Amino acid sequence: MRHLERRENADMRDALAMVKMQIGAIESWFALLDTEERVIFRQVLLGDCDAATSNRIAATKWMQGLAIAGRSVWQIRENAIEKVVRFADMHTNIFFALFENI
Repeated sequence: MRHLERRENADMRDALAMVKMQIGAIESWFALLDTEERVIFRQVLLGDCDAATSNRIAATKWMQGLAIAGRSVWQIRENAIEKVVRFADMHTNIFFALFENI
């Protein structure tokens, strides 16, 4: 992305800046979550789009371990989503500005 920062095209630079802010916002969601919530929330966001099969396998094994330990994967997922929604609600104006075109 660095080569795009040096471009003369102001629209391209603005679009790049917006994408960087969007990525920063998404990264801030992960900072709110504990390890289990991060693994599960990542799978929620990626679904079957994760290109690395090893990541899917690891996440699946992680989730199976949680189930064996008596932890509800669905409850952990819901807790993670609730944390992100609460955070977004507190920062509504910023999120609408960042993600209005999505």
